[in-house]
Amino acid sequence: MCMTQEINMGGERRFKLSCHSKRQCNAIMGSSGLSFTFCMDCCDSNKCNNQLCSTAPTTTMLLTTTTIKPTQRPYISTNHSSITTRWGTKLKIFCYGHNVEQVKMQKRIGSLHLAGHMRTIAHNLHIYKMNSETAGKYTCTAHNYFGSTSTEYIIQYIPPETTTASATTLATTTAFMIPPMITLPQKLVIPEGKPSSVVACQVQGFPTPTVTWDTFDHKFPSNVQIHGPFLIIHNAGVYDSNTYFCKATNPAGTDIKFVHVIVNHTVKPTTLRPHIPPVISSTQIVEVRYGSSVTLNCNATGYPEPQITWHAHHKTIHQKTLQISNATFDDNALYLCIAINDAGQTQANTVVSVTGDAPQITVPPSSAVKHSGEIQSFLCEATGNPQPTITWSYTSYLHTSSRDSHTMPSHVTSSDGGRIQLTHIHDSGILKCTATNPYGTVSAHANILMSNRNDLVVGR
Repeated sequence: MCMTQEINMGGERRFKLSCHSKRQCNAIMGSSGLSFTFCMDCCDSNKCNNQLCSTAPTTTMLLTTTTIKPTQRPYISTNHSSITTRWGTKLKIFCYGHNVEQVKMQKRIGSLHLAGHMRTIAHNLHIYKMNSETAGKYTCTAHNYFGSTSTEYIIQYIPPETTTASATTLATTTAFMIPPMITLPQKLVIPEGKPSSVVACQVQGFPTPTVTWDTFDHKFPSNVQIHGPFLIIHNAGVYDSNTYFCKATNPAGTDIKFVHVIVNHTVKPTTLRPHIPPVISSTQIVEVRYGSSVTLNCNATGYPEPQITWHAHHKTIHQKTLQISNATFDDNALYLCIAINDAGQTQANTVVSVTGDAPQITVPPSSAVKHSGEIQSFLCEATGNPQPTITWSYTSYLHTSSRDSHTMPSHVTSSDGGRIQLTHIHDSGILKCTATNPYGTVSAHANILMSNRNDLVVGR
């Protein structure tokens, strides 16, 4: 592939021409240093790079990567946010979408640039002649499953008659926006009992971003205070150890960073020992019978002694064991155990599987000969875990119509459904009881023969 790069070196435009394999070209296009590079084009047709980066060659290859589903909200990096240039000049702007499925750049109404699906995409906006129609507000938007992120560009021009002094004033007063950028330590170790500890979420961006703090379970201990960009922990205790999130937002975008706060015991060891990251010992799969109880244990070794937390069903529990009582199918879930000390953090997953038994009918209904007008009871008992639900149905031998043949005669059932009384029945037929629970369905039936009182029954 032919590679052409335009680089800004101390205000000078320089070009670098080279040859690379397709794989190398793809790697270079995805490399860092975006603030210094203004153009990267790869092409493979004859004389496709003869005009350097001054125009977009029609044979420019749109590099692709293996489709990878993104795992978090996209973010955008660019080489400009506000530009003022002279009338009639050429201009190129880059919009890099990271962790995305789609990126597009738009001006007012109508798409100017749209590329296919890839994980990291570099988009070039070429303006070949700056004038009143090409100036204005441009928006670059990155999309993926988790949402969208947008960045706006303000592009203005200096008319031909504008003096140097007025051009300088115009360039310095041009409106622009800068997405938030958070500076925050990833880990903070606090001795137990320290009167006051302050975590500062330092944010850059324009307009001034709004800063908020949060946790996994959206709860803060009573001794933790939020004051603007500052997280203040008073009289730190071991249960203040947690992961705290700082979120900064302005019209240009959003940035999120987290800090692991670790509160250490103040008791000093009598001898010096090396600090060891946590190692968790737990069961990966736990089976529990429906309606029973089970205890999940998260044992962790390390020095200092790790702090243990369980995360399940959007809740955080600060203890080594997690009790599940009267298990139901809602307890089928993935439970996360996190062990943390000042030497590191480890996590382990435990899958809880709630098991049960399919229904079995232990006492089926008995067949009977019934005289018109008699009331007779039928019993159907079943076992299973959870306890099955019993329902009844009746099918007449006299198929007078499809609706009547399956009509249930007048009846009364017990509260648990296991006993039924037929009060008004006219046709012989089949009485069926059905036992059902989430693990299966089973049925049993009895034949009911209708007889007049004057009928002669012959037999032994």
